[in-house]
Amino acid sequence: MRSRILFTAAIAAILVVISVFIWQRIKSSQDEAPIIVQNGSIDIQTIDGQWTDGNSEWINQTSGTVNANQLWVKVTSSTGTCRANGKPVRVQYSDPSVHATFTTSGVWWFAKTRITPRSGITFVDGKHLRAGSAGDGGHITEVRAQSQTCSLSPESQNVRITICSSGNVADCQ
Repeated sequence: MRSRILFTAAIAAILVVISVFIWQRIKSSQDEAPIIVQNGSIDIQTIDGQWTDGNSEWINQTSGTVNANQLWVKVTSSTGTCRANGKPVRVQYSDPSVHATFTTSGVWWFAKTRITPRSGITFVDGKHLRAGSAGDGGHITEVRAQSQTCSLSPESQNVRITICSSGNVADCQ
């Protein structure tokens, strides 16, 4: 009987410690910083984390940040602003073979942002990826999130696409 009480007390103590640890991580978490895509080519920049090679995709894992397993997009240019949300998010370039598709996988706290196709996107450094070339005369033509599309004309200048993993990130509001 005594050993049963000690066993129950030990299990309860372990559960309390685990609960406190999880609560502190949730309470101190911040939303994952946005991913910035700019025109001239598809220049992809992560604010936090690092792009790593995931064999068929580029992966950005930012542990300790909230990722709602959804993506919010804000497209700004000289011709206006457009917003969309959902996943995947597809950024299309004027050359039909050049594009970048953003998605997430995993669950809330342990989610990763993924970009495909890896073979069409060049690794610049840990914070930057690129598809297309600034000197090829191309431009981003559209950004699609689920059934919502933000179209861009060739005349659009100063194109900036902000992709956020939470609707709470100010850059995507």
